[in-house]
Amino acid sequence: MGKSWNFKSPVNKQELSNILRDLANSIEQGKVVLENEDSFVSCELDDSLTLRVEAEQKKDREKLSFEISWYKQSVKKIHEFKISSTEPEVTDE
Repeated sequence: MGKSWNFKSPVNKQELSNILRDLANSIEQGKVVLENEDSFVSCELDDSLTLRVEAEQKKDREKLSFEISWYKQSVKKIHEFKISSTEPEVTDE
């Protein structure tokens, strides 16, 4: 049987940056452990991961969603994308 864990809380930009750095460090080590005072889940990462990124803009709300998934034995497939704080130059065609 599977195990799930979730967390939702307001954070500021610095707190979010720290959380994402901790996540990146854990990914590099091959294991991500998420915990709070009630429970925890430990994820052993495979070498081949699938990353799904979604961005949504509405009138009064914006949202970024990141999902990382993998199978214990997976096939490697490489797709590239970029994250930055600079918008790309848009040309009219």
